[in-house]
Amino acid sequence: MYKGDVVISETPASGRNARAADVARFPNTAPENRFGVVQTGFSAQAVTAKQIAQGRELGWLGVLADFATGRAVQGVVPADRGIRTATIHFETGSGRPGTSDVVDAYALVKDVAGGDVLAVADLRTAAGQLVASVSARFIVVPGVVAPVAESPPDIEVAGGSLADLLGIEELEARGDRARLRAVAEPWMANPYGIVHGGIPIALVDLAVGVVGNELGEDFRTLSLDINLQRPARIGGEMIAEAVVQRVGARVAVIEVEIAQQRVIASATVTLGRD
Repeated sequence: MYKGDVVISETPASGRNARAADVARFPNTAPENRFGVVQTGFSAQAVTAKQIAQGRELGWLGVLADFATGRAVQGVVPADRGIRTATIHFETGSGRPGTSDVVDAYALVKDVAGGDVLAVADLRTAAGQLVASVSARFIVVPGVVAPVAESPPDIEVAGGSLADLLGIEELEARGDRARLRAVAEPWMANPYGIVHGGIPIALVDLAVGVVGNELGEDFRTLSLDINLQRPARIGGEMIAEAVVQRVGARVAVIEVEIAQQRVIASATVTLGRD
């Protein structure tokens, strides 16, 4: 049935509220702690969260976007089902947070279609400027979220550069192409034991940054659209390859693939000239 502009399943309200209360108590995972993400509010269909930005790269915000939309979705799926991120799309705004700035997220479930759920989120600076508008689709899968150890987020916030945090090794960098390598470390796992959906977003953004630097500093990210085609396994190396597809007077388009032997994610990133 509809409630406002949100589609929810025909389950008793008490069941939805109980599920929401259960999800609201989920502790943070290690990626969320290291990226400085904190849940600030939860209802049956919406989540608020915040993150202390550690740099200007859009890649810092992938964990926040996946966390906020994913938590909202977990509140409407049955307790004996899990979710897997399928797609995340960013459209950036005028807000450009710097190091130590707070970014607030408001995520809302938009549609439940049985086997998949669509959620949206706005990421804003503390002053209310839009950093990015996000839409994310999650596939409903068998499996219960595994318990994870809770630790205060402010103890594990990584600091430093995004590349250092992910252990990036630059394998190739020339005018229209870049290849980066990172190992999927145990701390990168989500509650299902696979790589958190925010990590591939960070890899994409870093790879785009390498080739983007060749295009000139006056380019910035307008949109990032990523498809997560299969789970990234902990322990395996992830190779991100970015290729410039087109450069115009105002817009550049870059395609990125991330592989663990097989392709695990593909992305299209559009850059605009300021």
